[in-house]
Amino acid sequence: MINLKHITEQDTELLDYIRSVYEYSFPEDERRDFDKVKELLRENGAFRLALIEKDEMPVGLFAYWQWPDLRYVEHFAVDRNCRGGGIGADILRVFVEMADTPVVLEVEHPDDEICSRRIRFYERQGFVLHDAFDYVQPPYDATKKALHLYLMTYGMPGFADCCCEIEKRLHTQVYGVRF
Repeated sequence: MINLKHITEQDTELLDYIRSVYEYSFPEDERRDFDKVKELLRENGAFRLALIEKDEMPVGLFAYWQWPDLRYVEHFAVDRNCRGGGIGADILRVFVEMADTPVVLEVEHPDDEICSRRIRFYERQGFVLHDAFDYVQPPYDATKKALHLYLMTYGMPGFADCCCEIEKRLHTQVYGVRF
């Protein structure tokens, strides 16, 4: 059975596992320093970090932001030793069914086969690619680069009407950009 187990800063052993998956799954420009992740857990009630479990065994991580009207998936990765068995699709189904709010996530442009496959994976799960919207992910800190990405949504048919509002929320609340 697939499950999301919510993690707190006190779950040190599980945080060590999550950190290892996080650091090998995402390039440096696509992730925050892990001490900042722990700080968010402690200080920001909208930020959630979950361990993905299959049959009570750790198989990945899921970091997201929960607001009353929207959920944003910041990081989602299945352990490289567990990929290919449908865990990713199963956990996304669990996640989108957890609440009745729309879901937003970022994806790389389909410039190579891996990025194209990732977009197709999310589309198979019911996400919609918004490639007409020019989105830039701000850098996590001064040592990292901004990234040109696309947004994908689930359960949000009116994205065109609120895309600028969503972008501003992500930039200010997730990335700390001041306008």
